[in-house]
Amino acid sequence: MKKKVTLTLGELKTLLRKEILKEAEEKKEKEDSIDVQVDRFISSYEADSKIVKKESFNFRSAIRQFLSEGEDEPDETGKKLTVEDIDIPNFVNNVVRLVTNYDKLLEIQDTILKRASNFLGENYDDTTVQAFKDALLDAYSIEIEKSTKDREEDYAPPRAGAAGPAGAGGA
Repeated sequence: MKKKVTLTLGELKTLLRKEILKEAEEKKEKEDSIDVQVDRFISSYEADSKIVKKESFNFRSAIRQFLSEGEDEPDETGKKLTVEDIDIPNFVNNVVRLVTNYDKLLEIQDTILKRASNFLGENYDDTTVQAFKDALLDAYSIEIEKSTKDREEDYAPPRAGAAGPAGAGGA
């Protein structure tokens, strides 16, 4: 036996709004992950390495590209790109730069803070989440909404001409 459910327009709007907000929050949580940040870097490194490879154009790769009708992506038969489609030394250099400078390129601290706040938001009420944010701000002067880069800009050093004793710069 099927039951008929009747909703008013207002109830339907409220229900849809809640679902849209829920999906947006889930998407935001995924974007906050370290995996997503690393994947973005790797994808950009791949694109950069393909460009570098194309710029170092040679006759053999031009013939191969012509014969394969300019395919850049794996086709529906599952054909994968080869080592000749990417500049491996350039890709390696970029990845090593990420590995050695991860603390400046990835926002690990911010991701942890956002994930902790999201965890509380999923399991506790808004007052608890706000208490967490207030405690972070009061005890450690940390605002979750600000990224590490934004916080560094708040305390940026003076311009070179403005540094030093009064009147010394720009003379």
